[in-house]
Amino acid sequence: MAKAFPKLYSLSLFKHASLKQFLDVIRNPRVSETQLWKRNLRCWEQVEIPKLLSHASNFIPCQRKDQMMWAITNKPFNVKDCYDILSGGNQIAFGAYNLIWSLKIPPKVHYFLWSLLSDSLPTAHLLQKRFKGNLILSKCVICHNSDETQDHIFWGCEYATWAWHFVEVWWEVKVSKNNFWSSFHKFKSPSVKAAWGIVLAATLWTIWLSRNQTVFENNKLGRKALEDLLLLRTLHWCESVMLLDQSQSNIWASNPAGLILSNSKTVKKNLWTENSSLMGFIDGSWKKRVNQDDIAGIGGHLHDREGNMILMFSGPVSTTSALVSEMEALWFLLEKINNSPWSQSKVMIHSDCQELIDIIQESKFSNNSHWLLSKDLLSLMGSINFELIKIPRMLNDNADSLATRGAMRTSMIVSWC
Repeated sequence: MAKAFPKLYSLSLFKHASLKQFLDVIRNPRVSETQLWKRNLRCWEQVEIPKLLSHASNFIPCQRKDQMMWAITNKPFNVKDCYDILSGGNQIAFGAYNLIWSLKIPPKVHYFLWSLLSDSLPTAHLLQKRFKGNLILSKCVICHNSDETQDHIFWGCEYATWAWHFVEVWWEVKVSKNNFWSSFHKFKSPSVKAAWGIVLAATLWTIWLSRNQTVFENNKLGRKALEDLLLLRTLHWCESVMLLDQSQSNIWASNPAGLILSNSKTVKKNLWTENSSLMGFIDGSWKKRVNQDDIAGIGGHLHDREGNMILMFSGPVSTTSALVSEMEALWFLLEKINNSPWSQSKVMIHSDCQELIDIIQESKFSNNSHWLLSKDLLSLMGSINFELIKIPRMLNDNADSLATRGAMRTSMIVSWC
């Protein structure tokens, strides 16, 4: 109606009312003109009202509730559709945007990678296009062989050639521009995968900082200096997320993947305490889906002191949040232990959900139980001797995988080994 009668719509005081509400008001003889319009209508505007009423009489009111629709997709707005449109339907780019924010790297490097993926880094080539008429040289100041584009800086220039050759020899992995974003998923182990992501991000960041040092300080790095800088930066970043420590720098330079795997196993072994007989790992998965039912799952496993797995579970649950899924996983594991020969044993249970741990600790050491805790879980908490401990997500990879797969299952799978 706003398109059919634009002048009346611009003067209306009921722009946000439904058509039925507007018609009820305009047909009410007790409603004055000043209550309908911003000003008194001119004679040529008044003749539009009968046309409006006649036009509106052709519409049959619908019993469904009005809903805001997004004109681009002709359906309710959702973030995924927006991302698909912004990325031009490029699923590789869409996945890469999600990937860069999940890497264990400094926030400023997240933003740098986002700018790189968006092709918006201030290279000489981009600045020359943006500021036409200014004396900005577009040639690369490092090699002087090509225009300084993003592709040249990170894949064609000698800094890039040195850095990627070093990484390929160091990790024994081939990296190229064509397979770059997919190469982040080269390793299956979560800890090695996290370290490899740090290396790839740090390589791009080191190339960029080295380029800036050459441009703004006229200080060109040598090949050995660039490689040493890359090694040191990746060592610091991996240390900050507890993948390794400074004392392991020599091994890091020679066998990075092996070192990360070894550290992961050592950390898990050190999780044991002298007075515990069992060690468990739990996780919960929950995902909200547009115009579909939410999906959730739980997963976990239990081990004896020799490291043998004695229980594994994975399956779907009906929950309303990721936190409730984590609670369901804890309740399920405690129930299985309670009905087993190990019901009197001390159990160390590990989770990567700090919020769940805080709730359990508060309920165990105070008289006030959290409102999310069910009576069944509270009962089990009082009968089983257990301790809930926080571990990094990358050390809880098996339980995480079981929970994610559990959400896609039709029934719970429980295996006693």
